[in-house]
Amino acid sequence: MELYKEKDLIYKAFKFKDTNLDSLIYYIKKIQTSTSKCDRLFGKYLETYYFYKLKKYDTIKNLLGKTIPNMDSLYKETPNDLCYIKLKINSLNRLFWVYKNSGEYEMAYEQLIKASRFINSRNNENFENFYYSLNIEMSKAIIKSDLKMEKDSKTILKKLITKLESKKNDTNNSFQYESYLRKKADICNLLGKTCVSISKRENNLSFLDSAAIYYKEAYTAAQKFIPPHPDTQLIYDYRRTEVLIAKKKYEKALQLINHFPKINYGTSYLEETNFYKAICFQNLKQADSAIHYSKKVLENKKLQKSKLITIYDILSNQYVKQRQLDSAYKYSQLTLREFDTARVHKQKTYQLLYDNDLEKVTQLNHSILEKEKNKNIKTISFITLALVIISSAFVVKRRKYKKQLSEKANEIIETTQEQEIVKEEKPQKVTYNIEEELELKILNKLNKIDLDHEYIASDFSINSIAEALQTNTTYISFVFNKHNTVTFKQYYTQKKITYVVNLLNNNSMYRKFSVQGLAEEVGYTNASAFTRAFKKHIGVTPSAYIKSLKS
Repeated sequence: MELYKEKDLIYKAFKFKDTNLDSLIYYIKKIQTSTSKCDRLFGKYLETYYFYKLKKYDTIKNLLGKTIPNMDSLYKETPNDLCYIKLKINSLNRLFWVYKNSGEYEMAYEQLIKASRFINSRNNENFENFYYSLNIEMSKAIIKSDLKMEKDSKTILKKLITKLESKKNDTNNSFQYESYLRKKADICNLLGKTCVSISKRENNLSFLDSAAIYYKEAYTAAQKFIPPHPDTQLIYDYRRTEVLIAKKKYEKALQLINHFPKINYGTSYLEETNFYKAICFQNLKQADSAIHYSKKVLENKKLQKSKLITIYDILSNQYVKQRQLDSAYKYSQLTLREFDTARVHKQKTYQLLYDNDLEKVTQLNHSILEKEKNKNIKTISFITLALVIISSAFVVKRRKYKKQLSEKANEIIETTQEQEIVKEEKPQKVTYNIEEELELKILNKLNKIDLDHEYIASDFSINSIAEALQTNTTYISFVFNKHNTVTFKQYYTQKKITYVVNLLNNNSMYRKFSVQGLAEEVGYTNASAFTRAFKKHIGVTPSAYIKSLKS
């Protein structure tokens, strides 16, 4: 903020940005009359935040479409001015969120690419790009999570936590410490949300325990914000409600909702409250209440597709139970229409608190038609769609069964490999004629894996490296053995365990994780295999090690 001349006005604008929109826009207009070109542009950028809170996304696109070219021309005049550099990056970030919330993922990702290229092209030695680069990686994780690539998202976010914690000691002033706290809260909240999604997809409750811990960490960081966000407690309570619903503890979730603190600002919070209540009452079989709160949610004309699909599905189900089949059919058709629209926009019904899938919706729609068979409803196109969806559902179930078999096989393989490692002596030194360029390429990749902790990903293997480098595993194994005295498996098992030990030693948050949760942090799908590896390298089980840290 010290970069801008109208410091007092800017301070007041920031003071009101999360508490009072009327005061915010008042100071924004004042800033826009500044004699400084950069201050005026900063006022335009702040105005996009005002419209973002109101969900007026088209207005933001138009505003930034005119403002960014002005930033570019002014930057050409004074390329070393940090003001213009930061304004450009922040404006691209705002566009990312606008496109992302509109379900336009291709355009959202394009903003990330532009921001990344712009950051990498800056040569200003006073420009600290750490937090800006962190933002870009966070945004990539969000995109992956929205497109049902939650484990990839989780891997990115965990690396960011590690990077952020390493930066903590460099926070030598209040502004840097505030940036650290805000990023920690953001990343932990994203990790919590990702864990909830994975838990529902894999029906694994240990991820919900991890989610609760991440949300608590985010809340702890947010409590230290200066100025404090007025709805910190409320936002945390929403996260807790999310976990309770995922655990199917609907009555406890309702109790928490009914004791939410007073809402300080934002219709979006009211929307969330009604949304959660609709889900809870649906599952508690209280149709009237579920319908009532669903209708309240629909009063917002700019709902995300994911929420819209959930609410339409709740309404169609509840109207069936009340034998109001015309209404049930109407909302069932709307649900299918939104699914189709979501596919077009690549927004695949993500992060739902209620597990509704296309197969359920189709079956419900079909049952409504059966009950209404005496009415003149055209069914041919619907039946065709149902057949396509049923066939897709069969494929999904078959994949799920294969995945279960694969996980079991992985457990057997991991156990077998561990037994082989015990018998294994030094890796055999086999000679191959490998071009120097390829060997260097493999070594660079292995170094990058160590630096970026890529070995903690669940799909990490010698095969994944070979695929990334477009070579074969024999060459990778040869180069690895040439430069190491242990096998590939031994080396990266040790790396994983060391990584977990560092997490436990340096961040008390991880001491609250279950053994299964810790195992998944470093790519193990099986807690028993992880425990055996941990005990082999550390001498005690993970539980015993955590207990020793607490004592």
